[in-house]
Formats: sequence, C-alpha cells, structure tokens
Amino acid sequence: MRLSDEDLKAQVGSVQWGHGQRAFHQGRVSSCEWDGDAVAGRIRADGLAYRAVLAAHDGRLRSQCACLLEGDCQHTVALFLRARETAIAQEQRLQVNVQHWREELDLLLGGSGASGDSLALYIEVRAPGEEIWLTPMRPGQTRRWVTKRASWTDLTSTQWASVTDGLNPTHVAAFRDGYRMSRRGRQWFSPGEVSLSSIGEEAFSWLRRLQSMGVTLLCDTHEWQEIVLEHKGPSSFYSLKRTTEGITLRPQLRPAPPSHAVGFHDPDTGLFIMEGGCRLRSQDSNAEACLEELPILNIPHSDEAEFWAYHLESLKARYDVEVDSDAAVEAPRVCLNVATSSKEKIHVTWGLTYVTPQGPTTVPLDPDFLREGVIDPRVPPLLEHVRRSICASDTEQLLNMSTEKVAQHTRAWEPLALPAWRAPELLDMSDSLSEHPHIVWQIAPEIAELVVSDTPLELAIDLQATRDNDWFDLQATLSVGNEKVPFERVLRAVAAGEEYLHVNGTWVRIESERIEELRDLLAQAALIHPTSTGKARLQPWHVSLWESICGLSHHATASQQWTERIQSLPGRGSIDPLPLAGIDAHLLRSYQRAGHEWLTGLMRSNMGGILADDMGLGKTLQILAAIASYKQHQLTLSTTHSTTPSTQPETTPYSNAGKDARTLPILVVAPTSVVGIWEAESRRWFPHLKIETVTTTQKKALHALTHIREKADIVVTSYAVARLDASLWAEHPWGGLIIDEAQMVKNPRTAAHKALADLTTPWCIAVTGTPIENSLTDIWAISRLTCPGLLPRWTDFNEGMRRPIEQERSTRHLQRFHSLVSPFILRRTKEDVAADLPERSDFLLEIPLTVEHRRLYERHLTRERAHVLGILRHGRANRMEVLAAMTRLRQLALDPALVDREHADISSAKTDFLVEQLEQIVPGGHQVLVFSQFTSYLARIARALAGAGISFVQLDGTTRHRQAIINTFREGKASVFLISLKAGGTGLTLTEADYVYVMDPWWNPAAEEQAIDRAHRIGQDKKVTVYRLVAQSTIEHKVIALQERKRALVDAVMSEESFGQNQLKVEDIRALFDSVW
Repeated sequence: MRLSDEDLKAQVGSVQWGHGQRAFHQGRVSSCEWDGDAVAGRIRADGLAYRAVLAAHDGRLRSQCACLLEGDCQHTVALFLRARETAIAQEQRLQVNVQHWREELDLLLGGSGASGDSLALYIEVRAPGEEIWLTPMRPGQTRRWVTKRASWTDLTSTQWASVTDGLNPTHVAAFRDGYRMSRRGRQWFSPGEVSLSSIGEEAFSWLRRLQSMGVTLLCDTHEWQEIVLEHKGPSSFYSLKRTTEGITLRPQLRPAPPSHAVGFHDPDTGLFIMEGGCRLRSQDSNAEACLEELPILNIPHSDEAEFWAYHLESLKARYDVEVDSDAAVEAPRVCLNVATSSKEKIHVTWGLTYVTPQGPTTVPLDPDFLREGVIDPRVPPLLEHVRRSICASDTEQLLNMSTEKVAQHTRAWEPLALPAWRAPELLDMSDSLSEHPHIVWQIAPEIAELVVSDTPLELAIDLQATRDNDWFDLQATLSVGNEKVPFERVLRAVAAGEEYLHVNGTWVRIESERIEELRDLLAQAALIHPTSTGKARLQPWHVSLWESICGLSHHATASQQWTERIQSLPGRGSIDPLPLAGIDAHLLRSYQRAGHEWLTGLMRSNMGGILADDMGLGKTLQILAAIASYKQHQLTLSTTHSTTPSTQPETTPYSNAGKDARTLPILVVAPTSVVGIWEAESRRWFPHLKIETVTTTQKKALHALTHIREKADIVVTSYAVARLDASLWAEHPWGGLIIDEAQMVKNPRTAAHKALADLTTPWCIAVTGTPIENSLTDIWAISRLTCPGLLPRWTDFNEGMRRPIEQERSTRHLQRFHSLVSPFILRRTKEDVAADLPERSDFLLEIPLTVEHRRLYERHLTRERAHVLGILRHGRANRMEVLAAMTRLRQLALDPALVDREHADISSAKTDFLVEQLEQIVPGGHQVLVFSQFTSYLARIARALAGAGISFVQLDGTTRHRQAIINTFREGKASVFLISLKAGGTGLTLTEADYVYVMDPWWNPAAEEQAIDRAHRIGQDKKVTVYRLVAQSTIEHKVIALQERKRALVDAVMSEESFGQNQLKVEDIRALFDSVW
C-alpha cells in the first residue's frame, strides 16, 4: 500500500500531522520493527513511551496507540515517517536490483493511494469579470461525473457523514481545505457556493495539489475536457530518447515563446485564464525550480512495451513529451500466448508486442486500461482488426469472440482457460493465422505434446440376478482400455460441456448425447425400484428399458436367468404363439387374431397387460379366444407332465397352487350389466368352455364358491360381488384374472381395486377401451394390477413421470413413459384395423334456448358465478359445492324443470328438437339411442315421447329385468332406447340402432365414446349418425373444450405425441363461471 503525505494528513488531520512531523524530526521514535505487513514501535513523549501499531486495511492505514486518542495521532504519524525512512534505507543497503521508474512515474502523475472513488472539480469560466464558480463532482452511474451528493455542503458537513462514504478520504480532505480557504476572506457567498476568487492567491497551489493527488480538473462537462495548469515563462517538457539499455525520459525547459496568449487576468488569484478556462497560468515564474523536482525516468528494454502501451498517454496528458525519431516504435502486434496451467487446462492470454532495436518486448493486454481508454491510441483499431480476422477464420467460438461481443469488445480480451483437449484446435488456428501481419504466437512446447484421441469411452452394461429372482441389478461401467472411469466423473464432464476426458495422459472422446441418454435411463430405472445402495434394478417387465440401455452400450451382458425370462415374453421368438382352439380362424378378423397371439403370449409368460382396443372392436371375443387356447395348452401341459417328466418344464402359474394348478379356472370381473354378456358370448363362440357366473354374495348364493370353481373353466362375477366378498375370493388361487371395463378400478384407493390386488393369480389382463379417462394415474392404477413393478411407487411416479408429462409437457418424459408401458398395452383404433366398419357421421348441434328459458338461465348463472368465484377467491375450494353449482347449471341448460318443478311449464329446447327429429326418423324404420347423464331428464323425455306416440324403452340404474328390456329394443318392438350414460354406457351391443343422440356433454369424452359405440361396433351394417346437442351460449360449451383436452392426453400416451395439460384446475373452474357466454 502506498500512502502519500496528503493521504495521511487527510486521515489524521492537520494538527496531528504537524505534531507528528515534529516528533519524527526530533528523533522521538525509539523503536520500529516490522512484523509481516504491520509495523510496531515506541514513541517518547513527556517522560512516557507510547506503543503504536500500523497496518494497511481496506485502502486505509489502520493505527493503534496507547495514548488517549488510541490512534490517528501524532505518535502514529511519527511511526509512519520512521517506517517509511527505514524501508527506503533498507532497500538502498541491500542494493536491490529493482527498477523504480514506475514509482517515480506514479509520483510524477500524482494520485492517491487511499481507497475510494475519486472526485472532480468543474471550474466554470463564463466571461471576464464574472465569478468563476467551482463545482465538486463524483462518479455517476450513467454519466462519467455528476453533482448529485457531491455539493460543497455534502463534502464539508459532518452531520451527514454517510454522504462521503465510498469517496477517497484524501480528496475529501483537500476539498474541505479549499472550502476553509474560501471562507477566510470577504468574498464568499452562500454556504453551498465557492468561487475561485474567494480562495485568493493560494488558488493555483491548491489546484496543483488537487491535480497531484488525482482529482480531475474539468473545464467542460460535455466532452469532459481537463484543465492544463502552467507557470509563466519557460515551460518544462520531457525528451524521450533511446539508450543502449532502453529509453530515457529527461525533463527539459523550453524557452517561452513570444506571448500572444488570448485570455484575461484574474486579479484576486493572480491567474491568467486562457482558452475559455481550459488553460490556467500562474504569473509566478519558477520553472527552473519545478524542473529540479521532475525525476528522470530510465525505462529498461524489458519494460518498454508496458510504457508504450499504458503510460505514455498518461504522461502526455500532464506534460509535453517529445519523442526522438530514433526512439519511436511502430504500432504493436497482438500476441497470443498459449501455455498449460495444469494437466487438464490451457491458459490463453493476450499481449501487445513492440519491436525495438534491442528486440521485441511484450506486455500482457490489460482490459482495464482498454476500458478506461488510457492506452496507446493505435491499440484499439489494431484489436478490432485482429478480432475481425479471427471471426473470419471460424475460430471465434474457441476464443470467445462471437459477434455478440462487439458492443462490449473489451471482454473478448480477457484471459481464457480452455480444456487441454482443445489444443489441436489452437494449433490449427495458429497455422491458419501464422501469416497474419498483426498477430504473434507464443506457444509452449508442451501444447504440441498433448494427446487427443477420437476413440470414445467404452460403455459396458451388466445385469445380474439378485437373491430375489424377480429383480436384477443393473451396473454401468465406462473404461478406456483396462482403465475404468467413474460414471460420476463422466457426468460432471458432460454437465460442464466437456467433449473429452483426461484418462492416463490421453484425452478420450465423450459421446455426450449417449451419456446423457444413459443417465436418464439409469435414473428412470432407479426411480422404478429405489434401493438403499442407489443401484438400479429391473424386472422382466422392463425389457424395453433394458433394450434401450443396451442400444447405448458398446458391450452388454446379462445373467442366464434374465435371458431365459425375457425370451419367454411374447414376440421374443422363443415361444411359438398358441393356435386357436374351438373356433375357426376365419371367424376372427386379422387384428383379432393378432390380439389373440399377444394375449396368449402374455398368459404363457405369466405376465399381464392391457387390451385397450377401441370400443366395438370385439375385445370380449379376443379374450375368450385367448382363454380357450390357453386352457387347451394348460390341459396339454398337464397331461404331458404327468406322463413324461420334462427337464425344463414351462413356468407354472405360481409355485403354491398345488398339483392342479394348470386346471384352475380363469376369473373374469366385470360390471354387473356385462356379466350376462360374457356368459352369452362364451356359450355362443366357445360352447366347450364351462362358464359360471356369480351375481350374488355368498350369503345369498345357491352354491358355494368352492363348488363353482371345481366345475368351471371360467368364473364371471361383478365388481360389487368381488368387493363385498373380497376375503372369500382371495382365499382361492386362480388360473388367471380378466378385469373387464378396467377403468372401473382406476382409483387405487377403492375397495374394489384392493380386492383385485389381493387375488392370487399368475397373470392379469385388463380390458378397457379407455385406459386413460382423466390422467396418467389411470394407467398407473391399472398397471399395479396387471404389471406390478412396471411403474414406480405412487410418490415417485407422481413426481418423476406424471407431473413432468402433464404439467411441464415434457416430451422426453412422455417418450420414456411410452417405452415402458407400450410392450404391455395393445391398442387398435377403428381407423387402424376396422376399415370395413360402416361410416360414422358426427354432428355437434347448438340448440338455442327459448327467450324465457334464456332469461331463467342467465339469472341462475349470475348467482352461481358469484357464489363459486367467492369460494375460489377466499381459498375455500369446497369440491362438492363447486360441482353442485356446475351440475345445477348443466341441468338448467337441459330443462328448467330439473332445477325447480315450478318451471315445468317452460319448455326444453333440446326436448322439443329431439321429438321433432324422431317424428321424421322413426317412420323410416330407423332405431335410435338417446343418452343422458340425468335419469330425471330421461323421464321428461319419456313423457314427451309418450305424448308424441313414439314407442320407447328406458334403461337406468333403477331398471330391473335389464335383458328383457334390451331384447325388446333389439327385436324392433321399440323405436327409441332411452339410456342412462352410466347404466348403459358399457357392455351393451345395440347394432340395431343407426342414430345416436347425446343430449348433454359429459366431462369425460371416453364415457360418451363408449356410449356411442353401443351402436357403432362390429356387427353394425348401417351408417351410424351421431348428434351431440349443446345448449347455445351455456356452460356446455366449456364442457366441450375440456373434452378436447382429455382426448389429447389419451392420444399422446398411446401414440407418444406431445399434448397439453388435461386436469380440471382452479383456472378451468374460474373460466366456466367467469366468462361471458
């Protein structure tokens, strides 16, 4: 730290400074010892000796003393002067070969060693005879200098000390000295004003003092032009000449030219004001004395580049400098210095090389000097020329010189630390720019010795069995030759953007995309089955994940157990598909035969899956055909096993089923309305299969479950019975489990789901046309039954899969999810496999409400909107209240009488439209299905149809003798079938109908599709026309919009495409009520 006398005087004050000087010169400092960067000593005073300590801290001199002042006292001043004298003497005694030209130049140019922002002084000269005002300024944020918080009051008042925080204390003290001088005479004005004349004859020496300590004197606040101070008579200048050792700058006097200066004389200060105040001349002629004070600067050849680049212009700003022609140098060249800073890093620095008669000399390029503009004026255009040349050579990215940095080009010249594997690029760059006239290369020899190989890291994957044979440990290793590389190290390199890794003295290539994809796959595997060791584990369910990992590896090995398990999976080629049994192949369509092969493959492998074909494609027939083939195969195995022992028997359904495991019945669980259909379809297509139905609990049953199982190949029961007698069903092992309309158990918290999960069965097949109705949670819940272990636990699944897909719309997570579940989901749409189905036409009809109906709806809408938005606004989101409000509005859009019987006389526009349509359709021999979610509305429609003389039957949750009612319609005895969406939306085949009316839209589009497919399915031979009725400008419009979002979810998961969010959020609810219809 270098502190001038002015710095110390500003810190301790003039009084203590004077006493301290006197104590030093009187020899009162009895001891002075250095201890690192601190100095301690004793100072005698009045018979006592005070111990003082000095140390540099944050740009200031921190002092401690045993006197009453405790520091910043005369004793610390005396110790400082003694320490400085000792240091200089010691330096001279040791004859240290150090060039002092920099220190001498610093003293010559002035400045302060104290920390803090510098100040400036604006000297405003207007016209002769007018006051010359002095205005302090401090650095600004947008302008170089500003007056804010820099007034004379700010700098001199001690009341607001915080104003001067951060300013150079030496500058502040000097300004306070000038302020005091201005108050000694008669010429002063308000407390916030100081004029040059008020300082008087000491003005010139005070200004010289400010300038020497680094205060900027300004005569202009636009161009920031600085003031030149000079003496009358001969002027001093520096003569720069070359010597054998370097260059020398010697001060000389230039005779005063004939005085033709234009200006005016200020009598109060004795100054001659010239050039509008930009040049101030003292009338005292003491140039010779000043010349003696100027040092001679001897700059060695090794330091020339530094002087030419960074110091000459600063010297010229204060003194005239005449450069001898023999000493002048040409413009520098840009030097690129390339060296290794460690075995893994290359350090690239920029420099400026000047060529002198003694040879080239180089100085590092300092961006700070470049930013401040205090630099050889030939350098900025040179750098810009070099920058453009580098950009033109396609190497700007290597040296961080993209065109984006033009506006802040100084940042482009900062030192760079590059990974050592980029050495070949740097060498190629040096070759391409070797002939550039303004670039010099300095490349360390070790750069060319770096070995960079394009041979990639080898990735090996190994899968080994654990004690639990259902799980296999997955291990990934990376290596170069025989050297193994920790996977974490490679991941860190990839995260840092590295393309190569240093292994045993060689840089080997990292295939970043391969490594990142592997990391994601391993993370997915770890998510599926978290372990305390952090190892990833797989089950045969995860064969697609294993194959994806193998595709990324160079070497993959797996245990024999794993190979045997996955070879038994369907489509792996080791097990032939089972032939059809008990049915001719021509009775099944090609896609149904493919479904049969897929299903029997899963059954033979003791694995489950989801048959998710569109409604109406004959899923029941496919399942029955697969069961028939599987039962025949099991019977064959049982016979063969009893006569000829096999060395490698096919896997039995489960180990604890007993000797009759292969003859156990298959359990089918279905909705109550569909149980009869399973029985009818089985007897129709596979009469040889013994099928039994259980439609009541055991308390009401005629036969015990044990008795039924003994004589059946297939047992069919309902969800309700399975739930009520859950413990009874769980007591018995089953040969397999079929879950029909599996969307009924999409909630894993229900008793029905738990009852099915508790069953003992080797495999489970779910059957549903809508595997996803609302969220990915649906598939997760169903997969827990069919493929336990395929997907992670709920918490991990929710955070690691569902949220990224549904809320963040992550295509990558969607692809990962699809690859996991796709081997175990078979889905064919009608467009894909049933092109011979008759055409289906869909129409969305907007039905305007009558005037009276509209008025009533708007009145209720206003009331419900205020109620629901109030709930949402106060955070009291009661689900039942919100749903009740929406239900009331939906009912009101259908028929006012559904909300209040007093409105029974107000006609329903939808009912009137339907009756008018049926009066035209029915006489033509057509049959019609009419669906609604509200049985009360179906009753209103029934009364209207009866009044119009149109025959109909009705099916809802209260209907008894379901099959008789269905037969009445199918036999043509009724033209219209009124059906509750929940009671008759699944399990029915009503291909006699060719017109379908959906009277009110439901939130879940899958439920509507299921209802429509009662008519548009295999067996239909007529064109089917579907009308969806929507009450114009009502809440039903919003329901349609939400339906589209849920369709997008199903399409995305089934086809691995992107999609938007689908959940019914608070924002959706708000939109339902807050929009103007």
